[in-house]
Amino acid sequence: MKNAVPHITLQSGHSAIQCRSMVDDEAIAACNHVLTCALVGGHPALPFDDGRWLLTADCDAGNLKATLWAGPWEKREALMTTAVALNPSTSPVLWSELHTIAFRAATNPNRPPTVPWIADALMPRLMNHVTASL
Repeated sequence: MKNAVPHITLQSGHSAIQCRSMVDDEAIAACNHVLTCALVGGHPALPFDDGRWLLTADCDAGNLKATLWAGPWEKREALMTTAVALNPSTSPVLWSELHTIAFRAATNPNRPPTVPWIADALMPRLMNHVTASL
């Protein structure tokens, strides 16, 4: 499959293949704007839910890391970090770093997948916010 990337959830070890064709162009445009703002040092609010969710991001050596926060910014709580690894020489460090912040990871921090990959590291506070929203 062209543009297919494994997407791994560290807590469960579950992996699913994600393809660009699975994502609507409008969603890509909305994410592109928020991600660009985050990459230049901002902490933009996601464009829904009254600005409750904030994003920070950085890109280093061909890898991307973005963290979702519950806001407001002054009282923020990290909920999850998503990483996209493209660089085979630096992706093992990113994989290991995700395991230092992940809550009860089921994956092995010493066995990163082959690039490219996407991985989610969920944090303990995430469940508090999910259940509060229900």
